[in-house]
Amino acid sequence: MKIQRFQTPDAIADHLFGIFKELSTAKTEGFRFFAPTGKTPRPFYAKATQSGERWIKKLRPIQIDEIRDRRRLYGEELRETLLRPGRIDAPDLIIDPNWTDRQFNHHLQSVLSQEIEFSFLGLGMNGHVGLHEPGDRDLSYLGGRVMISESTLKKLPPLAVPEAFTFGAGAFIKAKKIFLVVTGVEKKSILDQVIETPPTSQIPATLLKEHPDFQILTDIN
Repeated sequence: MKIQRFQTPDAIADHLFGIFKELSTAKTEGFRFFAPTGKTPRPFYAKATQSGERWIKKLRPIQIDEIRDRRRLYGEELRETLLRPGRIDAPDLIIDPNWTDRQFNHHLQSVLSQEIEFSFLGLGMNGHVGLHEPGDRDLSYLGGRVMISESTLKKLPPLAVPEAFTFGAGAFIKAKKIFLVVTGVEKKSILDQVIETPPTSQIPATLLKEHPDFQILTDIN
């Protein structure tokens, strides 16, 4: 595990921009990475899509999770913040909230059958990554349909069914590198727990510490 501390979220975005640009420049085709939604990735997505650089079109973001809601909340957010402004075409990497369990599992297996360069992840206040929530799911958990925890539901709009499809830590760890981006002082307590606690299913983000190239990028000092 490597911890890098920055002054601001924009400084983290600059750092990620350099890493993604270097890899993309070396690639003749697109490259795939697990892509989060929410507040955490927005500075990087804005910097990337506003840069006007051609390599942005090589990005092939893999949607990490989706609430089972007709509004397609996370998919639409990914489209609005990254796909449309970056003119990125990756329709086969988006999760359909109307899938059956079998259809999602087919999607999961398809995604994991090909090379994944990065897992770019945020950290939930209860230690979740994606919607792999605290519980008894260990590093063998690749993903599936889950119940959303009460603590996570408090941060979401009202839902008819508190369920989601998600990739799990077992999938994220299959990427070549993992970047866990943690911003905002309100996450200091859970970040400290991730750093100090041995891998445990009660704090899913700690499971990522089993990866040989796991990096935490944070503005919390």
